[in-house]
Amino acid sequence: MPVLPNHYAGHMQALQYWCAKWYGSDKLMLQFAERAVRHTPVGSPLAGIHVHALYELTERSGASAVPASGTAKKLLEDVARSLSTVPDDDERLPRLRHLLAYYLVKAGQYDAALEQFRLLGPWCGAAPWTEEDDPVAAFDLARGTAAKKAKGDRPARL
Repeated sequence: MPVLPNHYAGHMQALQYWCAKWYGSDKLMLQFAERAVRHTPVGSPLAGIHVHALYELTERSGASAVPASGTAKKLLEDVARSLSTVPDDDERLPRLRHLLAYYLVKAGQYDAALEQFRLLGPWCGAAPWTEEDDPVAAFDLARGTAAKKAKGDRPARL
């Protein structure tokens, strides 16, 4: 049987294995996700495993999963850069962009978040928004925050 080191579904299963609720810890899960970002081939959505790891932390730990360090923020930039190479018709891409936009806003990276919202358009039928009582309001608030606080050279519009 061939080894598939960049298999997305396999990484998702491994992420669960390494998380604290199963056989690992938050540290092991994040290390695993960071390695996925560093070794993602061009055109692969594999770097998105990192935002899934952050979401796993958020579900269990709340705000403590918000990327605050410079290294954590750079990792989000690396995820965004990697996802920009994924073909637009990849069915995993919208969900990954929603999670990425959410964590970019939480990390105060408004320009990068606004770019993800532009790529997504007005659709908000994915996590993390669907976990809220009013998904549309949660999406609009995050998108509006990114648009208002972005410092790009051009006026922030969606």
